Amino acid sequence: MEINNSHEPATPHREGQSERREDDEELMKTCSDKIEPTASNTEDSDAPYTVFTPWQKRSINLQSSFAAMFSTLSSYIYYPALVPMVKDLHVSVALINLTVTTYLIVAAIAPAFMGDLADQGGRRPVYLLMFLLLLGANIGMAIQTSYPALLVLRGLQSAGASGLIGAAYGIIADITQKEERGGFVGILLLLTDIAPSLGPVIGGSLTQTLSWRWIFWFLAIL
Repeated sequence: MEINNSHEPATPHREGQSERREDDEELMKTCSDKIEPTASNTEDSDAPYTVFTPWQKRSINLQSSFAAMFSTLSSYIYYPALVPMVKDLHVSVALINLTVTTYLIVAAIAPAFMGDLADQGGRRPVYLLMFLLLLGANIGMAIQTSYPALLVLRGLQSAGASGLIGAAYGIIADITQKEERGGFVGILLLLTDIAPSLGPVIGGSLTQTLSWRWIFWFLAIL
């Protein structure tokens, strides 16, 4: 009597199919778990980048750009007063030129510290610090009568003014997205680049009509 064993070889084949089905189900479950957080990330990307309205962002950009203008204005408005200061303070031209060098050296170092402080402690406290340094230095240079005081105050003026450009770039990055950032940076560059042209004109006019001390009073009033 013959025994039909044709069904026996199919058993391992069926077991392999069932294992593959289980693997496919686990893979589909894993994929569905990965898709769910992607949907939530899509919802997060639809959230507004900033709470400020377009007009508020333009206003903030104008204020920060105007403040950044002091960095270049404070440097170039000083040049027409060099010769009158030589006569009033009774020092050489080389010593007065040293105040220009001091301004540039501090301007190269101070932004690194101011930028780090702004990132760690916030923009507003650093802005207050920079404007206090700038205001105090301008008032001090307007009333000082000695060269050492002028040299020290010139360095403090640079410390307060030089970090304003970097702070303005940080504010623009905070309130704008990359596709609209070019227009905001353009306003910043317009005001900071026009200051080297206006600075000597304003400084020369104040020095000729009033006194070189009024250069610093003018900066303090602004």
